[in-house]
Amino acid sequence: MNFLKKSKTPNSFVEWLEKHKNDNNLTYESIGSELKQVLREQLCKDQGYVCAYCQQRIFPNQGSMKIEHWRAQSTHPDEQLDWKNMLGVCLGKSKNILHCDTSRGNKKLHYHPANPNHRPIYEQISYAGDGRICLKRNENLEKDLKVLNLNAQFLRENRVEALDQVISCLKTWRLGLLKKMKVKILADDGKKDPFYGFVLYHLNRWIRKKEGK
Repeated sequence: MNFLKKSKTPNSFVEWLEKHKNDNNLTYESIGSELKQVLREQLCKDQGYVCAYCQQRIFPNQGSMKIEHWRAQSTHPDEQLDWKNMLGVCLGKSKNILHCDTSRGNKKLHYHPANPNHRPIYEQISYAGDGRICLKRNENLEKDLKVLNLNAQFLRENRVEALDQVISCLKTWRLGLLKKMKVKILADDGKKDPFYGFVLYHLNRWIRKKEGK
C-alpha cells in the first residue's frame, strides 16, 4: 500500500469518450478490447508494474491483472468510465486465498491510493518485521486493509522474501550503501520492485538508525 502518481487520461480513451458522449447507454463493458489494452498498459506504467493494493508484479494482460474500479461499478455506475477511478490490480487469488479486488468485491473503500488528498494517510503506514502492514489508529484504513485482505500469510511471507533478497545484495551495512540501495529502488526506470513499500520502509528505518535519528 503506497501512494501512486496517476497520469492523465490516455488520449485514445479521451477520443473514444468524446465520440460516444451522446450515448446514454455507454458502460465500461462498451469499451473494446484494444482500448482496454491501452488502459492496462497505462495503468501498469503509472504503477511501476505492481498491483495498486498488494504490490505483487503485474503485466498488462488479462492473465496477469484486472482493471479495478475504486468506486465499484455496481454502486457508482456514473464513475465506471472515469479514468481517475481505475486502478491496475492483480488477479487477487493466490494459494486459494482471496485478496485485493477479488476479496473486496463491491465493498466500500475509504482511501484511494492515487488520490493526492489521501497521500498523508498512506504515509502513516508502517510494517512489522514479519511482513504485516501496521496502522496508526486509523479505523477506516484498518477497514480497507481487512476488506482487501492485505495481511494474508502468503503476502506477509512474500514481503519478507523481497526484503531478504535486498539484504543478500548488501555486502556491508554501511550508511552509504543503504542509501544507494534506496536510490536504486526509487529509480524511475519503468518497473518497481514487487513489495517495494515494505522494503523501502525498512531501508529508511535502518538509515535513520545509522544516522542516529
